[in-house]
Amino acid sequence: MALREALAAEVGGRLATPPELRQDALLLRLTNGVELTVSCASPLDYSLRWRTPDGLELGIDTAPGHRGIASGPQHLHRPDGRVVDDPLTRPGLPPWENLQAVIAALLGDPLLTDQS
Repeated sequence: MALREALAAEVGGRLATPPELRQDALLLRLTNGVELTVSCASPLDYSLRWRTPDGLELGIDTAPGHRGIASGPQHLHRPDGRVVDDPLTRPGLPPWENLQAVIAALLGDPLLTDQS
């Protein structure tokens, strides 16, 4: 899988272990303890879910059904259950570009508190 090789080459130093290929996703363990699961069917259809070292779960996806989200089909699921605008990804960009933005943000602030 090209994305897995790109991750290993480009952000391998920010990963605690090599990317793991799962049945329909990649599992990334970041050096700060965040576990990120990446599912990407296309540049328009993706799901990025992560668990913080404290066990809190967040995610960004493009699943339909969240009206009132200004960012478009992509949205951020907060640990408290709120669904808000996604501050990091843009559907249609190459998956690698979106993933780089998410990894960089999660390394600095896994709860995206500065992105609210």
